[in-house]
Amino acid sequence: MCFEEAEIAALRASLPELPLAKSRRYAESYGLSEYDCGVLVADKDWATFFEEAVALGGEPKAVCNWMNSDFAKMLNEQKLDARESKITPAHLVELTKLIADGSISGKIAKEVFEECFESAQMPSEVVKAKGLTQVSDRGVIEAAVREAITNNPEALAKFKAGQTGIAGFFVGQVMKQTGGRANPGMVQ
Repeated sequence: MCFEEAEIAALRASLPELPLAKSRRYAESYGLSEYDCGVLVADKDWATFFEEAVALGGEPKAVCNWMNSDFAKMLNEQKLDARESKITPAHLVELTKLIADGSISGKIAKEVFEECFESAQMPSEVVKAKGLTQVSDRGVIEAAVREAITNNPEALAKFKAGQTGIAGFFVGQVMKQTGGRANPGMVQ
């Protein structure tokens, strides 16, 4: 039996994108590492979930990082597939956008994501309900920094003596005072 070129072309066109081709496309289009691509394409549904999130406007690397770390861990602990969970691609997109625009910190994002995983609420709803927005008000942060300096004269003396590594201690104190809500970049 011989096949015509048109038949062969039609059969090729009907094939789904194979994992290796998909992995290469992710690397080229999204700049993902070989490891990340491998994890994403190892399961067709996982890759589809990722692609849906990116199609909704998610930044590919950020979505990939959340999927391959916190989300995968929670799914594994609960023995669920992504589609069985209360998390949708839209949850990941919204969460990563809240981090990117400075509304929440990475630390707060973990807390928000856990709540979303349990309740199915969207990240912005959790942030609003729990008052978890990141503090980026310069006056509030400066007041917290002043308080950290005033309350720790020994550490201040070490800093003035040239031990600049102690600055991290002050950042930690400010984060503690603000419940982890201060914008770390501004605190620095």
